[in-house]
Amino acid sequence: MPMRKLLLLLIVYASCYFNTKGQDINSTNIFQTVYQRVAFITPESTYYFTKFIEPTGKFYFKNGYYDVTLEKDSSILLRVKKRKVQGQYLLTYHFRSDIDTVNCILSNERIEHTKPELKQVTDKLNVSYVLKQMGEFNKIRKNEIRLLYPCEELNYSTHYELVKIKILNDSAKITLITGVSDGYNGIHPIQTYTSFMRKRDFIRLKKQLDKLKEIQNRQCREPGNPWLLELYNGDEYKSFFISKYCTRGRKEIKPITAVFYSILVICKNYFNIDCAVD
Repeated sequence: MPMRKLLLLLIVYASCYFNTKGQDINSTNIFQTVYQRVAFITPESTYYFTKFIEPTGKFYFKNGYYDVTLEKDSSILLRVKKRKVQGQYLLTYHFRSDIDTVNCILSNERIEHTKPELKQVTDKLNVSYVLKQMGEFNKIRKNEIRLLYPCEELNYSTHYELVKIKILNDSAKITLITGVSDGYNGIHPIQTYTSFMRKRDFIRLKKQLDKLKEIQNRQCREPGNPWLLELYNGDEYKSFFISKYCTRGRKEIKPITAVFYSILVICKNYFNIDCAVD
């Protein structure tokens, strides 16, 4: 009898195991990506893109307009293994018919006489879209600094920090805005903090800014996700589009990255930054 019971238990266990495995293979979840047309307006032209947003909040842009036929397309992806998604999914698409208009708000940007590369336009679209989603609709003005940086330096970032500094006579007001993308609505602000700088931090900032007086606009965007530093010091506007992994061996960029890290260090004196940038 004990042997028969053991054999019966083994049969029941095997049946449950293979039934469970069969359900796992045959069952699928829906992984729907929403896409929407985007008109990106710059001083020199209007560019047309399509924005894709996954349920995890990951978003990206592709050149050109995709039509509604993409919504009818679907395919099975087995064993998806991502940070937030794991399993078997049916990939589907949903088309939003309204057009999202994004204005390039890189302040006082000169009109380019040569046609910019697609990568350059896409980078500008990405930061302009993030700034718009975080409540920034205007160009910076005199005595203002704006720093936008992604918390993921290589992959598609769904977490951004925005630092704004308004330079006053003998001090400065610093604001930190945290934005995340965790669903189909894309990047949105989740917290905002504001403080006035202490005198020693203000002096430190002024010294760092002085090092940029002789440096013109600079771009070093690949590889990785670039951060954007804009400043309007006196009567001159400057912008720097820099990726961490592009700065290696580039001594001429060190003064720019020094200002970038100095701003972050000062910011950490007043706020908790949930974003690791080495």
